[in-house]
Parts: sequence; structure tokens; C-alpha cells
Amino acid sequence: MNMDQEKPGACLALRKVVSVFFITAMISAPAFAADLVCSYGDGQTFLKWNEINDPTVRYQIYRGTQPFQVNEASQTVLVGDAELLGDAEFGSGLNKRRSGRPFLTPFFPMTKGEGLYAHTIRQYTATAYYAVFPNRGGQRLESVEEVAFGCEVSNERVAKTVPFLQENAGGVHYFTHWGAHYDTAVQKAFSNTPSYPFTFGIEGDLSKPDQPLFVGFHPRRADPAKTPEFEVKPGAFDNPAEDEIVYYPENFNTNLLDACGGDATQPSCERGPVEFVNDFWYGYPDRLGIRNCSAKELPRNSNGQVIIRDYSRQRVLHIISWLKGRLIKEGEELKPVIDPNRVYAGGYSMGGIGALFTAVASPEIFAAVMASAPKFNFAASYSEQSDQWDIGETERCYGDHLWGDIPSSTVFVDTEGVWIYDRLNLSYLVDHARADLPIMYVINGKNDNVVSWDEKPEFYHTMEANKQLGYFFWDQRVKGGKAHTPVGGEWDPMIDFSTIYAYRKNQSYPVFTNVQGADDPGAGSPMDGDAVGVLNGYLTWDMHTVIDTPVRFRMTLKLRSLRKCVRFNPERECLQMGRAHASSDVVTADVSLRGLQSFVVEPKGVYLYKATNPENPSEIYQSGLAKADPNGLITIEGLQVRDAGVTLLLGKAEDGMNH
Repeated sequence: MNMDQEKPGACLALRKVVSVFFITAMISAPAFAADLVCSYGDGQTFLKWNEINDPTVRYQIYRGTQPFQVNEASQTVLVGDAELLGDAEFGSGLNKRRSGRPFLTPFFPMTKGEGLYAHTIRQYTATAYYAVFPNRGGQRLESVEEVAFGCEVSNERVAKTVPFLQENAGGVHYFTHWGAHYDTAVQKAFSNTPSYPFTFGIEGDLSKPDQPLFVGFHPRRADPAKTPEFEVKPGAFDNPAEDEIVYYPENFNTNLLDACGGDATQPSCERGPVEFVNDFWYGYPDRLGIRNCSAKELPRNSNGQVIIRDYSRQRVLHIISWLKGRLIKEGEELKPVIDPNRVYAGGYSMGGIGALFTAVASPEIFAAVMASAPKFNFAASYSEQSDQWDIGETERCYGDHLWGDIPSSTVFVDTEGVWIYDRLNLSYLVDHARADLPIMYVINGKNDNVVSWDEKPEFYHTMEANKQLGYFFWDQRVKGGKAHTPVGGEWDPMIDFSTIYAYRKNQSYPVFTNVQGADDPGAGSPMDGDAVGVLNGYLTWDMHTVIDTPVRFRMTLKLRSLRKCVRFNPERECLQMGRAHASSDVVTADVSLRGLQSFVVEPKGVYLYKATNPENPSEIYQSGLAKADPNGLITIEGLQVRDAGVTLLLGKAEDGMNH
């Protein structure tokens, strides 16, 4: 199946629905309302109408369960008890984020001069009627010559909404998705704006089964006004190329920018939220940009709170779910396009923020994540090192407008009542995680003046305390260039997103803590600790050696070398790549086991372990007992990992060790 085809079995049914609704609308509608067409499919009813040639006119969309009536005396259309769904601006039928041409839908052809509105269904309705009223200067127009009405739709049902392919350009397939501004029984809201079209890109061949999915945050590939300034796509240093699907979820709610543009000539904290299109891949209050342009000034609910909704995150998760649900026929068997155990995320800067926060908040989806120069804690603001999140600086002001200022922001909570700046703190999320988190590769710079170094060691310590696996790299990189891309770092060669493709959700893995001779990140000052270093980086395991049964576990652990830049030009571009090695041929570390597939670990259970020579199993390096914690996480303390490898064998103490 290629990109232009529908899911098996869906196309015929959709054509039947469209045909019935189109014929119904054309037959039942009076002649003066023939310019309104409605069609339902996949949880949404789409409306199109002929626009008045006046850019100042907006269009109010009404929906009722009774036909709209005409006052014969005044020749006006009566609203009656119909519900106002929302409104649409002039040119709503044009794909302004991409080509500027009319949107493509499978329901009806669109031409220039036609408006478009997508209504997401919240409950089953046997028959619904729609009308579109022009509004000029705040005054609703009601004459039959200007109102489009008489459109009738049958059997509207709640269902997961789907995106529609718009164009193929530069090897990227561009889709548009109209998400609801409210939750339904099957999906969450994507924005606070009715019928807002989001554009995203897909790269790869959706006609092949069982491919990895990489979510490349913030590459600016879905925005024609911003050319890709850096690639967020798996490349290859040590890893062979393979088929993959890359999802680019670029595109923010520009409606907020239009409503809250501000005055760019004013100081950053006074000009207003001029970059509200950037919500750092989380979200914002539901009334932001509608009632007010600053969260601090929005009205509180009955509990004295302002609710921050994770609109952008939900939009990304919805498209991942849609991609994972796509099936192709191979022989007599239907197979998924995406391997559900191989979903990954990555990005630079704000893209790294989106990748990390999304993956940690949804660990059941992602196998691994790689981020370069991300921020870990949006509440962090330090005096030790100046950056753009200090009080009064640009990014801090955007955050204050989106989520409230920190001193008074306890009234700003998410939909579960959690303080928003806890929800936007990775250390808090890790501390409260009740699952095995995705494996992380994170690269940061001690001289980063956008997201400072101060917060980084705290997060490293949190990951270690919770025994979650992270490979953390730091060097002397700064942020430079028009894209604020991290440059000039010794660890630049490690930024290879295909590295994380080796990890899978259905494989167990070790977590390394208390590593002997580990590099020192310091206490938060750029002057503390080692100038260049890595935590856990030299420790790995051979995934092909894992044996994970209900009563026995086996895995070979080993040391590895790392790619590292050893020579730069004056612009700090890497001229020569070398290899970095652990300081010793034997590294001692505590090893915990996560992602276990079959091996049963009982809370506080006692297990016998052996560490042997992989080439000579009779040669035992270490042996002893390991006890699981109250949550069933087992840790082997002081295990010696050798350059040549060491095989770890584990079984319940009373069963002995007969491997």
C-alpha cells in the first residue's frame, strides 16, 4: 500500500458514506443553500461553502437536530435552538501552512473561494443539520442570500479522527489533521481552537511492514516558511541503514500568534507572547488567546485554578497511534507498518525537550530517546549562570505567559491537578514514574547560554537514584548559528539518532549505577567537575545473548568505546573523529535489571547470581546473592564489567544455578 491509499476496507465504506451524504445534501437542500456541502467520516463531519469575497468576514458554524427554518416575512434564516460550534476565518479552505492551495479531503473537491470547517463528533446523532452564518464586524448576517444552510448528515458517530494526505514534496509526505478543541470518548483535545488544521510530515515507505518509527521533533520540515536548518533524522556512523518511518510533528497553533502577536519593539516581558506558536511540545490553558493573552490574567475556575492542557503532546501521541494502527496485506496476512516495540524520539534544543518529556510521560510507547541540548526543568532559574530562562529573559517570559509565573503559579495545574511546573520538571516525572522509562542518550553543553548547565547534574542524580538507564554526555559546547544548533562539542559524533534503534520495548536491559571512576559533572556550576565527560557511556551489553525465561536470566555485559571529536577548526567544526575508552579494562558498577519479559522477580525475593567468562563459562569471576527491592527491582551490587565481556547469570536462590 502506498501513501495515497486508504486502510484496507475503509475506502469503499467511506465512498459509500460520502456518496449518500452528498446526494442527501443536494436533494434535501433548498436551491439557495446548494453551496453548503456536508460529509461525515472517521468521527468528523466536514463542511464546505462558498465564501463572500470579503476578508473581514468570519463564518459562524451552527449545528442542530432540526432543519433550519426561514422567516418568510424577513427572508432570514432562524438559528432556533441550534448550537454554535465555532467560527472560521476567511480563506479557511486554503492550506496556508503548506502550498496555499485548497485543502484535499476524501469527501469532496475543494476550490479557491470555499470555506472549510471540521466538526469532531462527541456523541452519536441520528440526524444533524448544519448552517454557516457570515459575521461582519461582530454582526451575524441572516439573509437567505448570504447564509449557507440546509445540509443534513445521518449517523454521526464518535471515532478516532484521521489525517489526510495533502502533497508529496522533497521526499516528505505532508498530511493535515483537524483536531477537536475538546476531549471525546476516544481521543484528547489537540488545541483550544475549533477546526484548527495541523500539518505534519511523514518520511518513508508505508507499504512495508514492521518498520521502526522515529519521531523527529522540531526539524521545521512541516513549515514551508522555515526551511530545515538541521536534520532530525537517523543517520549512520556505526549503525547500518534500514527502512524506517520518520514522523515530523512540526506545526504549532498559529491562531495564538495571530491573537497575541504583541509589539516586537517592546522589551521581551512587555511585548506579549510573540512566540506563542512555541509551547515547548506541551500545551497551554484552554482560554489562552481567546479570553486573554497571558495565563496570569485568565479567570480561575471554582477551585481558584487555571487548567493547563497538554494539547501538543496529545496531538503527537494521536498521530503515533494512527501510524501504529496502519496495516498492510502481505500474502494472506495483515501486518502493522510500525513495529510497536521500536518507537523512538529525538531532537535538538526544543526538539530535544519535546522528545524527552513526551517519552518520559509515555514510557509505554517509546523504547529509547536521544536529545541534544534540552532543558530538564522549566521552573529552574539560577544566578550561577545566565541564560534565557532567567527572570526577565525572553524564554522565561514566554513560559510565564503560557503557564503562569513561578511565584504565583501554584494556581496553574494540569488536568490531574498537578502543579504545572512539577509536570514540566523531568526530575519530578522520573521520581513519580511507576514504569521502566525509555533508554536515554542526552548531550548537553556546560557553556549553553539558552538552557544553562545548572539544572543538569540534578537530573543525572535523579535518574541514578531511581535506577533508570541514561547515557549522559557533556562538553564545552555552546549554542550558535541561526538555528541555535549546539556546536563545538567533543561529543558531536555521538549525536547519531540511529544509535537508539538497537533498543526494543520487548527486550530486557541493564541499568548501571554507582559506576567506579565515573566522570564528575559537578554540582551545577560550569566550573565544577570535569569539563568533558560521560556517565555510563562506556558500559553496554550484547542484546543477542539475552536469555529471559520465567526462572532463569542470562546477559553478557561489556565495555565499549565512544566516538569523540579530537580536532576542531577555528569555527569549532570537527575535523577529526577518534575513539574514547574507559579508564580501565575492568569497571565496577551496580547492575539493575529492567524491561524483564519473562523472568519473575518477587518483591524482596532473594536470587543467586554468577558472573562468568563468556568464552569459558566454567571460569567464575564473581558469585553471590542479590535481593529485590519492595517494587521487584533486582540489583547486583559491585559487578565487575570487563572489556572482553562478562556473562551474568541469575536464578532464584532455592533453585540453584544450573545454567
